[in-house]
Amino acid sequence: MVIGKDFGNRGALPCRPLPVFGWYFGSDDHVSIGLFEEFADQFFRGMPIRASFVVAVNPCGVDEIPAKLSIAMQQRAVVEKLGELKQLFHEMVKLSAQERGYALEKLLNQLFALYDIDAKGPFKIVGEQIDGGFTLEGTDFLLEARWKQGLTEPKELRDFIGKVNSKLDNTLGLFISINGYEPTAKALNSGSRPVLILLDGADLMIALDDRIAFPQLLLRKKQHAALMASTTFTPSLAD
Repeated sequence: MVIGKDFGNRGALPCRPLPVFGWYFGSDDHVSIGLFEEFADQFFRGMPIRASFVVAVNPCGVDEIPAKLSIAMQQRAVVEKLGELKQLFHEMVKLSAQERGYALEKLLNQLFALYDIDAKGPFKIVGEQIDGGFTLEGTDFLLEARWKQGLTEPKELRDFIGKVNSKLDNTLGLFISINGYEPTAKALNSGSRPVLILLDGADLMIALDDRIAFPQLLLRKKQHAALMASTTFTPSLAD
């Protein structure tokens, strides 16, 4: 099958016949952006693509296509990495408490790196929790994460709130409790001015499933907390 002629003859050099998604560039044909987007969509959903594609389209004078290909390849890489992290998350259930802590540390470091979130050094295990800090869209966050047997209790959040309040006024906290929170703990962080964003295992799965990009998940929770003084918001349930 020979692909599109939307651009007509732009005086470009002939394209070499090279396979792309099982189609061929004909010697007198030119690539259309619309057709490329169709190919990129198939690539994004898992079909292989040859690196020679860029070589093939450049002689046709379609400069936008290599950039679109780069974006598609980046998106594909994100999806593949999220799949690896999701598999790691499922395997963590079988680990001992100590092993689970190190696995969660690894998962969070890789998840933040995947989206180029400005982490202040790698997150580290301190005692029974993971500590760290990061900046997202101009807001500084302290991070604390743990995977304990039971629900997170009010005292644990109270201690973290105290740590956040000891920093500058624009500092917030991200607390991740994989098994969730006691109702009284959630209530502790709701009210006049909540300073924590609360995530649990279900929230994390939303990001690993790529239903919402992880940075957007955090920002939407932050926005809801700012407008509604509540941190019990789960974005996927509000869409």
